[in-house]
Amino acid sequence: MQYQDLNQSEAFLTYPTNCLVCVIDKAADAGSLIRELNQHGYGEDEVRILFSEEGARRLDLFGDRHGWLAKLYRLMEAAALESQTMREYYDELMQGHLVFMVQTESREEGDEVWPILQKYGARRTTFYGRWIIENVA
Repeated sequence: MQYQDLNQSEAFLTYPTNCLVCVIDKAADAGSLIRELNQHGYGEDEVRILFSEEGARRLDLFGDRHGWLAKLYRLMEAAALESQTMREYYDELMQGHLVFMVQTESREEGDEVWPILQKYGARRTTFYGRWIIENVA
Protein backbone atom coordinates (compact mmCIF):
# COMPACT_ATOMS: atom_id res chain seq x y z
CA MET A 1 0.00 0.00 0.00
CA GLN A 2 1.26 3.43 -0.93
CA TYR A 3 0.40 6.38 1.30
CA GLN A 4 2.01 8.91 3.63
CA ASP A 5 1.53 8.45 7.34
CA LEU A 6 1.56 12.09 8.42
CA ASN A 7 1.84 11.01 12.06
CA GLN A 8 5.47 10.10 11.28
CA SER A 9 6.48 13.55 10.06
CA GLU A 10 7.39 16.59 12.13
CA ALA A 11 6.80 19.05 9.29
CA PHE A 12 4.23 21.77 9.90
CA LEU A 13 0.93 20.94 8.17
CA THR A 14 -0.27 23.81 6.02
CA TYR A 15 -3.32 24.42 3.84
CA PRO A 16 -3.98 21.29 1.71
CA THR A 17 -4.13 22.94 -1.74
CA ASN A 18 -6.04 20.89 -4.33
CA CYS A 19 -6.92 18.17 -1.84
CA LEU A 20 -10.04 16.31 -0.92
CA VAL A 21 -10.03 15.93 2.86
CA CYS A 22 -12.45 13.59 4.59
CA VAL A 23 -13.08 11.66 7.79
CA ILE A 24 -13.24 7.85 7.82
CA ASP A 25 -14.76 6.37 10.97
CA LYS A 26 -13.45 2.82 10.80
CA ALA A 27 -9.72 2.09 10.80
CA ALA A 28 -10.63 -1.31 9.32
CA ASP A 29 -11.76 0.47 6.12
CA ALA A 30 -8.49 2.37 5.73
CA GLY A 31 -6.51 -0.44 4.11
CA SER A 32 -9.20 -1.20 1.54
CA LEU A 33 -9.59 2.49 0.73
CA ILE A 34 -5.85 2.95 0.29
CA ARG A 35 -5.64 -0.09 -2.01
CA GLU A 36 -8.49 1.18 -4.17
CA LEU A 37 -6.97 4.66 -4.39
CA ASN A 38 -3.64 3.05 -5.36
CA GLN A 39 -5.43 1.05 -8.09
CA HIS A 40 -6.77 4.35 -9.48
CA GLY A 41 -3.27 5.84 -9.65
CA TYR A 42 -3.11 7.65 -6.33
CA GLY A 43 0.07 6.70 -4.49
CA GLU A 44 2.32 7.86 -1.70
CA ASP A 45 2.55 11.41 -3.07
CA GLU A 46 -1.24 11.82 -3.22
CA VAL A 47 -2.67 9.84 -0.29
CA ARG A 48 -1.97 11.15 3.20
CA ILE A 49 -3.45 10.02 6.51
CA LEU A 50 -3.66 11.31 10.07
CA PHE A 51 -5.00 9.16 12.90
CA SER A 52 -5.23 8.92 16.70
CA GLU A 53 -4.18 11.43 19.33
CA GLU A 54 -0.81 11.68 17.61
CA GLY A 55 -2.55 12.84 14.44
CA ALA A 56 -4.46 15.43 16.45
CA ARG A 57 -1.19 16.63 17.98
CA ARG A 58 0.33 16.87 14.49
CA LEU A 59 -2.35 19.35 13.43
CA ASP A 60 -0.71 21.81 15.86
CA LEU A 61 -3.86 23.95 16.05
CA PHE A 62 -2.07 27.01 17.40
CA GLY A 63 1.37 26.55 15.83
CA ASP A 64 2.96 26.12 19.26
CA ARG A 65 5.20 23.23 18.21
CA HIS A 66 6.64 24.88 15.10
CA GLY A 67 7.75 28.38 16.05
CA TRP A 68 6.54 31.90 15.50
CA LEU A 69 5.94 31.59 11.73
CA ALA A 70 3.60 28.65 12.37
CA LYS A 71 1.79 30.69 15.02
CA LEU A 72 1.37 33.53 12.54
CA TYR A 73 0.11 31.08 9.89
CA ARG A 74 -2.51 29.66 12.28
CA LEU A 75 -3.54 33.18 13.26
CA MET A 76 -4.18 34.00 9.59
CA GLU A 77 -6.17 30.77 9.22
CA ALA A 78 -8.31 31.82 12.18
CA ALA A 79 -9.10 35.09 10.43
CA ALA A 80 -10.24 33.09 7.38
CA LEU A 81 -12.43 30.76 9.48
CA GLU A 82 -10.27 27.73 8.62
CA SER A 83 -9.46 27.20 12.28
CA GLN A 84 -12.99 25.89 12.93
CA THR A 85 -12.51 23.16 10.34
CA MET A 86 -9.10 22.29 11.79
CA ARG A 87 -10.70 22.04 15.23
CA GLU A 88 -13.34 19.67 13.84
CA TYR A 89 -10.63 17.44 12.35
CA TYR A 90 -8.80 17.56 15.68
CA ASP A 91 -11.95 16.39 17.49
CA GLU A 92 -12.51 13.59 14.96
CA LEU A 93 -8.95 12.34 15.47
CA MET A 94 -9.36 12.42 19.24
CA GLN A 95 -12.45 10.23 18.84
CA GLY A 96 -10.38 7.60 17.01
CA HIS A 97 -11.38 8.45 13.45
CA LEU A 98 -9.00 8.93 10.52
CA VAL A 99 -8.47 12.00 8.37
CA PHE A 100 -7.64 11.18 4.75
CA MET A 101 -6.20 13.70 2.28
CA VAL A 102 -6.14 12.92 -1.42
CA GLN A 103 -4.15 15.30 -3.63
CA THR A 104 -5.85 16.07 -6.94
CA GLU A 105 -5.01 18.35 -9.84
CA SER A 106 -8.42 20.03 -9.89
CA ARG A 107 -11.93 20.11 -8.45
CA GLU A 108 -13.06 18.02 -11.42
CA GLU A 109 -10.56 15.31 -10.55
CA GLY A 110 -11.84 15.52 -6.99
CA ASP A 111 -15.29 14.70 -8.34
CA GLU A 112 -13.83 11.48 -9.76
CA VAL A 113 -12.21 10.52 -6.43
CA TRP A 114 -15.27 11.33 -4.31
CA PRO A 115 -17.23 8.12 -5.17
CA ILE A 116 -14.25 6.02 -4.05
CA LEU A 117 -14.13 7.82 -0.70
CA GLN A 118 -17.90 7.63 -0.33
CA LYS A 119 -17.82 3.86 -0.81
CA TYR A 120 -15.82 3.61 2.44
CA GLY A 121 -18.07 5.90 4.45
CA ALA A 122 -16.23 9.20 3.97
CA ARG A 123 -17.90 12.14 5.59
CA ARG A 124 -17.06 15.78 6.20
CA THR A 125 -15.52 15.71 2.76
CA THR A 126 -14.16 19.07 1.70
CA PHE A 127 -12.25 20.16 -1.39
CA TYR A 128 -9.51 22.69 -0.68
CA GLY A 129 -8.74 24.53 -3.89
CA ARG A 130 -6.27 27.34 -4.36
CA TRP A 131 -8.95 30.02 -3.96
CA ILE A 132 -11.97 28.13 -2.65
CA ILE A 133 -13.02 25.73 0.06
CA GLU A 134 -16.04 23.67 -0.92
CA ASN A 135 -17.99 21.11 1.10
CA VAL A 136 -18.52 18.00 -0.98
CA ALA A 137 -20.58 16.07 1.58
